Amino acid sequence: MNTPIRSGSMSLMKDLTPAILSAAVGIMASYSTASSAGTVRQVASSSHQQSQEDVAVANAIHALIKECGVMEQWARAAIKEACAMPTSELAHLLNASELNELEEYVQQLRDLEILLKTIEVPEQFEGLHANLRRALAKSRSSLVLLQDLTLQAMKSPVVVPGVASPVAIRALADHTTKRLVELANA
Repeated sequence: MNTPIRSGSMSLMKDLTPAILSAAVGIMASYSTASSAGTVRQVASSSHQQSQEDVAVANAIHALIKECGVMEQWARAAIKEACAMPTSELAHLLNASELNELEEYVQQLRDLEILLKTIEVPEQFEGLHANLRRALAKSRSSLVLLQDLTLQAMKSPVVVPGVASPVAIRALADHTTKRLVELANA
């Protein structure tokens, strides 16, 4: 069976993550060019035609959104596969260095999300930029789910000795439900 985790483990992610990072940096660099070109176009003529640069930047954004989608699909397929595996098998699926790599990729994607949130985006790309940020967040979220699932299988749970009162737990649940209803109606 040629499934995401078992076939090449994380090779697709290793290929996609640097590609996503470098493409995003290229797009952000293009924003400054497109922004200054847009100002020149507005001064030079009142025509609203897209320049070749704008089309190229839009195409790059679409390609990056597609790469983020591929990474998200890979991660979701890996999660689905991992959920179907026995815990004992899942615990040995990734070694420590692969898990560290996964953590690094997730952190790189988080850093990129922050950078994309703070960068000044030319008006003509605002919608596409928002779509890019959503696609990146979805792919990062899927990787985090895979990371968390793997960590749960690899690390032994910590059992804290203690006794919980069923009456107290019920009271807490009732209070929480009541408060959620109050917040929803506010």
